[in-house]
Amino acid sequence: IMRHPFQFYECERMRGAAVWNGRLLISDYHYDLIRVHNTATGELVEKWKNIAEPNGIAVHSDNEVYVVSGKKILVLNREGEPIRELVNRGLERPGALAVGPEGNLYVVDLGIPNRVKVFDSQGTLRETFGSMDPFHGTVRFDKLGIPRGIAVDEAGNIILSEMALNRVQKISRDWKPLWDLQAFYCYLGTHDQTDPQWIYGFEGPTFPTIKEYQLDYETGEWSWTKVWYAHKFDDGYSF
Repeated sequence: IMRHPFQFYECERMRGAAVWNGRLLISDYHYDLIRVHNTATGELVEKWKNIAEPNGIAVHSDNEVYVVSGKKILVLNREGEPIRELVNRGLERPGALAVGPEGNLYVVDLGIPNRVKVFDSQGTLRETFGSMDPFHGTVRFDKLGIPRGIAVDEAGNIILSEMALNRVQKISRDWKPLWDLQAFYCYLGTHDQTDPQWIYGFEGPTFPTIKEYQLDYETGEWSWTKVWYAHKFDDGYSF
């Protein structure tokens, strides 16, 4: 079901969520509001309206919550009222949010290229993570593929879920790879007949990609080695 053909799909309507003071907050991107539900009953108890294009949500304290609104990050109070703008520049397509143990705000920016930007509690940009290299080619931990979810643990390690790569990865506080989980989702594929260890699969149609895998037929172990994005813009970040 579409609200606006070729622009907004119902499955893209809910962009962020957080549990805060016994309430489940859900950003309703289509209708410019935050839905507030009772976590015990699931009942919709109120709507915080006039939050333009809400996206990621992250709890800052018992009294404040961060919400992406368009290209800005707002601070809301317990009544859902914006009390200040924490970040109002330097973001292209902000999405998921997370708060680190030191109070810094981690923001996924789905601009070109996809990156993670870290702001302090005053809204000053402190760090940026994500390679500027093209999406095509060797799969690397720093070449991000539409990360739609982010979390930061007590040690400051970052966990990213990347929609275009079917990957969840954990990165250290100083931006070193720790581990990753990858899914093999392809509905059309072939192998190199001269060297069968190389498998090629096509995934789509939302994110039409060609993926190269290396398979050990004796152990069943495999690894993802390369990716190409089959899009008219010839760019893996154009979603």
